Amino acid sequence: MIARTTFRNISYLLYCLLFLVTACEQIATLRAQQYFNQAKKYYDEGNYSKAMETCDYALTFDPTFLDALTLKGMIYYQTGSYKNSLEWIRKAVTQKPDDKQLRMILIDALFKAERYESAIKQIQFLLANNPNDSELNFLYYYAHIKSRSDALIGKIQNELRTIINKGSEDHRFYCLVAELEILKGDLSQAKTILLEHYTPHPVWRGTMLLLADAFRANGDYANVVDIYNTIAEKADDKKA
Repeated sequence: MIARTTFRNISYLLYCLLFLVTACEQIATLRAQQYFNQAKKYYDEGNYSKAMETCDYALTFDPTFLDALTLKGMIYYQTGSYKNSLEWIRKAVTQKPDDKQLRMILIDALFKAERYESAIKQIQFLLANNPNDSELNFLYYYAHIKSRSDALIGKIQNELRTIINKGSEDHRFYCLVAELEILKGDLSQAKTILLEHYTPHPVWRGTMLLLADAFRANGDYANVVDIYNTIAEKADDKKA
């Protein structure tokens, strides 16, 4: 009899304990969501210090809260702390590895942190399921060139020239070939390519500025002026 009563008492205590644990978890989840909502509001307003503080509160209640992990990474990103942003965005990607948008955010942060080899690996992961994605293909070659690694550039320069020789209609790829010409020192060829293959994509302007710097280093100020005038003309055409 005593043993049976004791068993019932223990069972009741365990039930109460389970109830309390479940209730605490639900409260923690609710509080985490509330803090996240406030942090997102601060983020949207551009108040990144308050957004970070409030996001940390959310993660205190739920360290695996996917939206809060992503938001913390984006706060670091928006404030220029790209290397710090990587830690948190990677945690989010680990939880949701098949989320293309999340992985694209990670790739962008890797570019900003100049970790091109890591960016290439992330791009390859996405390309495995999206081999014809034009944006991913562009980023793949772009990352190799921006790495300034002879080994990495050597892997793709023949492939890139093959794309051009086949008459690609994506002018961004011509900008990449122009950058290869700049790296080789053939500035005239690079200029010809860029003038023949304008694109409103930022890569064209960025490559033109890189070319202007190369001409300036050679003391060729006439070409520097010509390039800046061309950039200004294209900007005016875009506004019109």
